[in-house]
Amino acid sequence: APTGTGKTVIIADVVQKVVRDGGDVNIVLHRDTLFDQTVRKLVSAGLDINDIGIVKASKNQINKPCRVVSIHSLRNEGRLLQLPKPRLTIIDEAHVSVSPTYKRLYDYLGPDAYLAGFTATWMRSDRLGLGDIWEEIVFKRSISWAVDRGYLVKPVPLQLGGELDLSQVRTTADGEYNDRDLEEVVMIDDLRDTVVRAYHQIVPGKPAVLFAPTQVSARFFGAALRESGVKVAEIFAGTKMKDRKWAFHGFETGAIQVLVTCTALAEGWDSPRCEVALFLRPTHHVGLFIQQAGRVLRPWPGKHHAILLDFVGVMDDKDMRAAIEIG
Repeated sequence: APTGTGKTVIIADVVQKVVRDGGDVNIVLHRDTLFDQTVRKLVSAGLDINDIGIVKASKNQINKPCRVVSIHSLRNEGRLLQLPKPRLTIIDEAHVSVSPTYKRLYDYLGPDAYLAGFTATWMRSDRLGLGDIWEEIVFKRSISWAVDRGYLVKPVPLQLGGELDLSQVRTTADGEYNDRDLEEVVMIDDLRDTVVRAYHQIVPGKPAVLFAPTQVSARFFGAALRESGVKVAEIFAGTKMKDRKWAFHGFETGAIQVLVTCTALAEGWDSPRCEVALFLRPTHHVGLFIQQAGRVLRPWPGKHHAILLDFVGVMDDKDMRAAIEIG
């Protein structure tokens, strides 16, 4: 189901019913940023906060009926062997669920365990097949379905800037562009100036997120926006939690206008007030594009549509356009 259409709410409702009936459940997450959001949704669905345990880093609250578990903690075999084996384990962002750590978890849970996976993008960019793990898609909704019913706002694409020469950009074994090569291609003065001009002329002051190939290139565009008077903050995989909280709080209050990132905000970040996405990262990966575009589709008072500013031709690809159902 698309970003913003209630996957976490569905998870919370299922868990609440399991616990109410005397059962227990694991919810497995792969990003730290998802923990607070998941716990909040569980409580809002009616689950007692005292029934929720965290299994992550120094916390190992395995005796609670609902355990919110970091997959990264389960790399430690001792942590894995302590984890209870309920009948139901829920895998959030299930498109990442085929790594060796996940497979060890499935083997540990045993053949009688049920897995329920949730994701906005049932696809991968590599050769690892989701069908090797998952048997059936039992529920599916599209972006157009959600837009038609008012659950999401309509995406409005605008393509700006000249075409990039990607002929010298290498690709990985999985067919995706090499990030370092992209960094050199996008870090040009003309493109930087186009981004700054477009923000001020088309979406002045609007809350926005900018996606770039690397931290260096994200900072390149962020610095230009900042020098033009835009209030900018950075969010990367290595950004400290206190700095993340400061940036997110500033963004929600309007003190920060643009968040610049690589992929750290492509999943698990929810800010319905964000209404503009600035695309500075060419990609062959449809799933990545959908995740990024989904950040700006949530409704918000006074927000009638989401603006997708494409500076690098990512939406020239018909598969990208079809994925978010742009004609």
